[in-house]
Amino acid sequence: MKISRKEARQELSQFHLACELAKLIRHFFPELLSLLKKVENKRHQSYITYSGHVLLMKRSLSSLFYISSMRKTSEELNSDVVIEKIAFLCKEPELVELPYWETINDYLKKVEPKELQEVIWNLVKYLLRCRGLKMLGLEESIGKSW
Repeated sequence: MKISRKEARQELSQFHLACELAKLIRHFFPELLSLLKKVENKRHQSYITYSGHVLLMKRSLSSLFYISSMRKTSEELNSDVVIEKIAFLCKEPELVELPYWETINDYLKKVEPKELQEVIWNLVKYLLRCRGLKMLGLEESIGKSW
């Protein structure tokens, strides 16, 4: 199937954006994957197709990209480039499809909010320790709210 030059440019720009996002996440949040893996997965083990950290990563990315609904997330993030980069971030090389929004909702219903809050606190602590917030220009605004 032949694609136009415009479509090729769009695909290339998506690829570069996904690569840069992966670099940023790995740089500022090197512990993100291990923190996401620690969140308890209370689903019945025989029904699990996607790991909990893959579900949380997809949900986090949809928030990061300001995607308005879970259903729209499944549409927007359904490209080979995005799937490849999420597989790279999650260290899941066999990932060929992303979970549908209903799967993520079912998973999140069973997750303790305290566990997710702990992930966020650990990420903020890491940024404070490595002066990442200062690099981003956010240190003063975070400090005032605490």
